[in-house]
Amino acid sequence: MNDYASEAKSRKSKEKIEIVDQKTIKFSKGNLSVYVNVERGIEIARVLEESFINGVKIFSNTQNLIENQVPEGVRPLSKEHILFLFYIVPLDYLMKSELLYNRAKIMFKERPELFDPSYIANTFNDAKLQELANILQKYLGVRFPFEAANRWYRNSLLLLRSYQGDPRNIFKDITNARNLFERITQFRGLGRKTGNMLLRCLIDLGVAKVDNINDILPPVDIHDVRIAFRTKIAYSKEYSEENARKFTRIIQDVWSYVCKKGSLNWLKVDRALWLLGSNGCTKKNCKNCPINNFCNRFVQETAYISEEQEAFMAENTVIDYALDLLV
Repeated sequence: MNDYASEAKSRKSKEKIEIVDQKTIKFSKGNLSVYVNVERGIEIARVLEESFINGVKIFSNTQNLIENQVPEGVRPLSKEHILFLFYIVPLDYLMKSELLYNRAKIMFKERPELFDPSYIANTFNDAKLQELANILQKYLGVRFPFEAANRWYRNSLLLLRSYQGDPRNIFKDITNARNLFERITQFRGLGRKTGNMLLRCLIDLGVAKVDNINDILPPVDIHDVRIAFRTKIAYSKEYSEENARKFTRIIQDVWSYVCKKGSLNWLKVDRALWLLGSNGCTKKNCKNCPINNFCNRFVQETAYISEEQEAFMAENTVIDYALDLLV
């Protein structure tokens, strides 16, 4: 309890934490408030971590992880492989990741020069960004092609100017997670989600090495938000499945807090959440989910619920605490 109080005091004023009772903490950011059952969150995160490590159920297939996205004919961990990730990860938003990376592999096969920062710098300029945008739209089908071209072009220039055109150099001679994150976020389109996602990926590949990974936040997307609410880790009277995206930043703090309190490495938990979102939730593959007995969606869509499962779902739910406060 004292740990919770001291951390609450150390947070910035815009990120307020209040202790509600022995199990519940209230997170507030801006005009959003979320009640969190930290113990339940730790329990679920541990199940996810262990299931991922052991390849249980949905985690038996890890091909969708970004770490495993390698274009045909490219040697893993080569400069070309990391360049591929460097260019595509900043565009990994507002579309299905699996579709994006599959399209990017086709683009790499047909136009490998587009993944060469020297070629980009010598071929395009501000006046030709629309031409690059058209190419990216043709191959990748990105929602905002001109912004995608802007990122592609300006990140090429910065990579050449500061890191000799090799993204592996970004991660050399630095092990402090916060400082490394500052380096990554110099690049356009690499922020709280995509920047941390690229860092997680390259740590897993062994390209980056950090000493204090829990000092930075895990990447969180709309699926991670929905998982937190569906499993009753989090509750908010303002939340709905339709507006889940506006809770991304506050739930990013929640998953970070849960991992810290549970002494869990968020790298593994995040990889598990990524696979759960892409292979489970979006495909409604609930029966193969290792945390389905925690999940409202699974219970609601299951024809028969045992007494044991019903009792399990009712136990330790943050909603009970939150609703008491709202009466």
